[in-house]
Amino acid sequence: LAVTERLLSACAVLDTLDKEIPATLRSGTAEAHAFIEHVITPDGKIPLLNDAVFGEALDATSCVRYGNWIGFSEQISPAIDASGLVWFEQSELTLLADYGASGPGDLLAHTHNDPFTICVWVDETRVITDTGTYDYQPGVNRQQSRSVRAHNTAHPEGKEPAAFDGRFLMADRLDPAVDMQGRSPNVVYGSYTTPTSGYEHQRWIVDGDDWILVWDSIEHEHGLVSRLHCAPDIKIVRDPQPQFINDGEVILQARPIQVEQISVESSPFFPEFGVKTQRESLVFRSSGVQSFGYLLTDKADSKSVSVEGSNSDLEVVIIGDDQIEIPEVEL
Repeated sequence: LAVTERLLSACAVLDTLDKEIPATLRSGTAEAHAFIEHVITPDGKIPLLNDAVFGEALDATSCVRYGNWIGFSEQISPAIDASGLVWFEQSELTLLADYGASGPGDLLAHTHNDPFTICVWVDETRVITDTGTYDYQPGVNRQQSRSVRAHNTAHPEGKEPAAFDGRFLMADRLDPAVDMQGRSPNVVYGSYTTPTSGYEHQRWIVDGDDWILVWDSIEHEHGLVSRLHCAPDIKIVRDPQPQFINDGEVILQARPIQVEQISVESSPFFPEFGVKTQRESLVFRSSGVQSFGYLLTDKADSKSVSVEGSNSDLEVVIIGDDQIEIPEVEL
């Protein structure tokens, strides 16, 4: 956001002075502005991925409007393969998934252990959010924000996808193989193998008519854990399925599949530098399987949910009497 604002200002000053804007500056600014348009969230902000925080730069909505005002209004599709940030959008339910690599191979300083993490909104309400960053100083808060347990993804209990130490060190770069071709149903698949912990993680996200399925397969002898961290204003109840409550109203339900244990825990949230608050987190655990997941929906529905597959692959999703075949992965 800070860099894009400066690029836009440089173009605006040159244009005001009737100076020619170099083609490389114009194209680079247009792509930067388009990327902000790509990542802007339903509540007009940014997802708190990696070392992101609020309040340190022009907000995303203002940055987009600034670009529109000075003439960067063309709708450019950014190269999302470079970031791996993929949107799933229904009428009110929106999910953002990060299928990208850890970061540039020569600079993993701001990288978190967050492969395949997700964020979720219902209408303009942030429901499931990433953790943000407290500071860059060594200590518990820095380690907590970078750990896999601070993100909305799955992993073997007690294992990190990549080794990290200190404030900025990250030993391994995860670069998932991803299939995100638009199909019916819309399915995005990714997989990576961890050099440090030696396990393979596959995540399918399936976009149904009024639901989104998140399905994980992890080959490891340890028990599996998957977390969903709430925004601070969101509360979780289990009655009988986990429900996310905002101002006393159920706005999202989670339907666990092949999950043995469900708990509601507390976890830190760092929306700005130096700001720490607590929020509720929904935690799924299973020890007797290598695949598990959950279905998210903002509709009140009591239909049964199950899946079928072989060799850790997801092949069929069964919602009530409906069977949805999952297209074969193409890598």
